[in-house]
Amino acid sequence: MQESLHIHESAPREPAVRFLRTESMKAVVQRTLAAVREAMPSLEQMAERFSMSSRTLKRRLQGEQARYSDLVESELRQRAERLLREERLPVAEVAHQLGYHDVSNFSRAFRRWTGRTPREFRESRR
Repeated sequence: MQESLHIHESAPREPAVRFLRTESMKAVVQRTLAAVREAMPSLEQMAERFSMSSRTLKRRLQGEQARYSDLVESELRQRAERLLREERLPVAEVAHQLGYHDVSNFSRAFRRWTGRTPREFRESRR
């Protein structure tokens, strides 16, 4: 399980109109997720950041054939691969940095994403 990110009242909010005219909702969510340095925010927390309801955010993503959970998983996968490729952190530390409390949960998720365990992935990069 991942820890939820508490967005403080002072957290910057994206004006709802700005991204509707300049870029897709999916792109804005992806950019925002990439900038998060803590555990991934929930759908509700992300919607709050954009000053909209979670239902509206979900509906707008669906209009672009995207799901919030898939965008979060994609970001987590990219981070996991980068950490396993570039750093010599133990797999347990990689899991912890990604918000997993249990290494086995991280390993299962990583295997689902890549078809390999984190150790197999790391060994194939040597």
